[in-house]
Amino acid sequence: MEYSADGGDFVFPFEKIEVWQLSVDLADFVIGLLESFPPNKHFRIIGQMESAVSSISQNTCPVK
Repeated sequence: MEYSADGGDFVFPFEKIEVWQLSVDLADFVIGLLESFPPNKHFRIIGQMESAVSSISQNTCPVK
């Protein structure tokens, strides 16, 4: 994913945080891999992996 160096394309301030950007990229990558798994196989592990990888960016952004 491309991020603006000048901050013009950010909707929220936390989107400027490099860790948040990297976690979103990681989530995209892992979820893409999980989509290649056969349907109805390892359903529970897929759900757990999706939750785990998504929680990184969710727990990185500050809450008001």
